[in-house]
Amino acid sequence: MFGRELQSPTRWLAIFAATFAFLCAAAGVDAWAQFGSSTRNSWLTCSYIAAKIARGSALGSPKLVMISGSNATLGIDMESLGRALSIHTFNFGLSASDGPGFQSFEAAKILKPGDAVLMPLEYLAYDYGRPQDSLVDAVYACGRDYWQTLALDERLFYVMAAKPWRLADAIVFEGNKAMAARTAAAAAVQAGPLGQNLDEAIPAADRTPPGVQQPLAIRFDPASPGVRAITRFIREAQRRHIAVFATWPNTLLFPEYRSNPEFAKIRAFYESLDVPVIGTPEDAMFPPALMGDTIYHLNRAGIAIRTMRLAHGLAQNSAFGAWLTASQTQTADIAHHASNPAGGSDR
Repeated sequence: MFGRELQSPTRWLAIFAATFAFLCAAAGVDAWAQFGSSTRNSWLTCSYIAAKIARGSALGSPKLVMISGSNATLGIDMESLGRALSIHTFNFGLSASDGPGFQSFEAAKILKPGDAVLMPLEYLAYDYGRPQDSLVDAVYACGRDYWQTLALDERLFYVMAAKPWRLADAIVFEGNKAMAARTAAAAAVQAGPLGQNLDEAIPAADRTPPGVQQPLAIRFDPASPGVRAITRFIREAQRRHIAVFATWPNTLLFPEYRSNPEFAKIRAFYESLDVPVIGTPEDAMFPPALMGDTIYHLNRAGIAIRTMRLAHGLAQNSAFGAWLTASQTQTADIAHHASNPAGGSDR
């Protein structure tokens, strides 16, 4: 009666499973081929990270290391903060879109026992979910070691998220040696001697308004990948005898924030991990006249005010004061042993 018999559900299921398996295998081969290749954007990110690792590692310990997104690289003057506290400082801020897991993983490469970490993470870190394309691109270029630390489902996400045309972009970019050299040089300048280049901050006279003029949607999700990554980092840092402190990210002030219950959740989260929280959210919030080119960046006048507030807040915190005293004693001991390598008298 019929021209052909209907396919059985079992046959259709087998065809679907075979097709899915083929596509997964193709994605795996594509991912394998792309690991280690660089596009222009990923090369800029990776060169920036490499410069920070080299300069932060050379700084010596004990030191205070900032871990965050760009709210800190264009919001806190590490040189001035170091002078105010009489301690080595380094800014390992990356991009907020990199997420707290990747940010802290890379920053951990310059940390040693006796160091301290200050985390003014952007608010999106507390609700961070799926990695963005820019992070996927960077992980394929220079983040295989980070990828290998992830859970199986997270690794599979990166495998499936690789765009096939990324490999073509990488081939074109890597073939242009002059562009690769210029990109690396630009990243090295951007990194600066202490992990930041404040020449990029907008002068106060410009008063350029931020691109977003509405309150951020601040949410704290304890089950989010971002919060889980922060927790893992803190516990590992404490295990390595690295002091951890948290504070609030620089952003534009809105009156609505004063009644936001999420700030209390963020503070309680850190306190549950024995991490002191420096200051209040409003200490890091500023009017438009002190903002730079985004809702998270400050101009030069704003940076000066924020740095002064932060230095005061750190100096008033008893836990930070204890770490600072211990670090200064450690520095003095190192200097003494360096001047007396055989353990002889100073006289």
